[in-house]
Amino acid sequence: MVVLLVLAACAPRGPAPLSPAQLQSRASRAIPADFDEVFDAAWLTLEASGWKVLEHDRRAGTLVTDVVVGASGLGRGWAADVSQAGATVSLTLLPRVFQNDQELTPQMHWTLEGPGGELERWDALFGPIAALTDAWKSHPELVLSNSRGEVDAVGVRLLVPGWARFDFSTDRWTMVMRGAAKGVTSALMYRIERRRPLADPAPVVHEVLELALHAPGKVIAPSDWQVANDAWGHTGFGEVMVGAQLTPTAVHWRRWEAGDNAWLLRVVAVCPDGDEACEADVRRVVESAVSTAPVRDQFR
Repeated sequence: MVVLLVLAACAPRGPAPLSPAQLQSRASRAIPADFDEVFDAAWLTLEASGWKVLEHDRRAGTLVTDVVVGASGLGRGWAADVSQAGATVSLTLLPRVFQNDQELTPQMHWTLEGPGGELERWDALFGPIAALTDAWKSHPELVLSNSRGEVDAVGVRLLVPGWARFDFSTDRWTMVMRGAAKGVTSALMYRIERRRPLADPAPVVHEVLELALHAPGKVIAPSDWQVANDAWGHTGFGEVMVGAQLTPTAVHWRRWEAGDNAWLLRVVAVCPDGDEACEADVRRVVESAVSTAPVRDQFR
């Protein structure tokens, strides 16, 4: 009898139904990070794992992915929910299963343990999510080497042009290079920021426009930039309106990005229209990029 009981206890568990409460309990983890960071980490990890987030509500803390059909013919997706009770932030990753357009989740018998089981699937997501939030606890800095004329950031080393002025932010997350002219001048920004889903580059481009035009808060950018991609990143051409007189000024900007799963390095430059020396310097900066660590992507 004892032997039979031991064998029964050791036998692998087969598929079994779970109530919604049981499934929710199995699918939830407390993550020691801020609400926004857990939300972003869940979004980024789901998409890095092959799902696309189709619905998102940051205020409610909810994410819904598309459905990916596997070899078995069943489609799987995820519904994520981030919640906070006091100082504790919890993440729930509920699996969703479909046959064609019909959702089978309520009728599913779940295999929790063993290869391909739900516990393995959850670990494959919760592990990277926790790793991202841990990485975000220590913000990297830009490291300038005057002897080499280079800046190091998140595993990438870049040339620094010999322009007239440069300024470091006090946290050393941003460095700005500027030319010597008093009117429209060249401006080049290096910035490290936390990777975010659907990150909008427009604000940082506008920030560099204001630096180049010496007009903080007084630049109106066109809604119809002529935008293109080339070997040195994304670029835009157009006329901005500057100052109280709304003086039209022709400029072009260039944006290049690189980074890893946790951090993004942005390089943004603004040059006066027709300033070929500025454009050549910015291209040399991008061409100088050397990866000193695994780089997840480079948009060139």
